Amino acid sequence: MQLKINFDGSVISSKASIGFDIRHKVDMPIVARARNLEENNSSTAVALALRDARWLAKGKGFRNVCV
Repeated sequence: MQLKINFDGSVISSKASIGFDIRHKVDMPIVARARNLEENNSSTAVALALRDARWLAKGKGFRNVCV
């Protein structure tokens, strides 16, 4: 079973937020997370969203993950 990670980050007034979900290729969500960050830029926010998603996927033992 192949899984897909969707992720994004955004910044408004120097405050960043990130979010991601891990889903089956047929778009059935398995897990989703979001969190606020301290002051940051959008490039860093997106990178942190990907990092958090990959950490969670690895921690749950998910294999065959597409980004």
